[in-house]
Amino acid sequence: MSLNYTKKTISHFLKPKNIGSIKNPDGYAEIGNMVCGDQLAFGVKVEKGKVKDVKFLSFGCA
Repeated sequence: MSLNYTKKTISHFLKPKNIGSIKNPDGYAEIGNMVCGDQLAFGVKVEKGKVKDVKFLSFGCA
């Protein structure tokens, strides 16, 4: 099976932006699939009603 990813998609995969975690985030969400082990975690920092920083961590298959 051949998957035709765009150059932009491959670029984001190879050089992800906003990856990591935020110390003491204002908002946090985590979701996963217990069957296959995939997991996503998101953190956000807000200042004066505006998003200041967003980070994510991803575990599992692409």
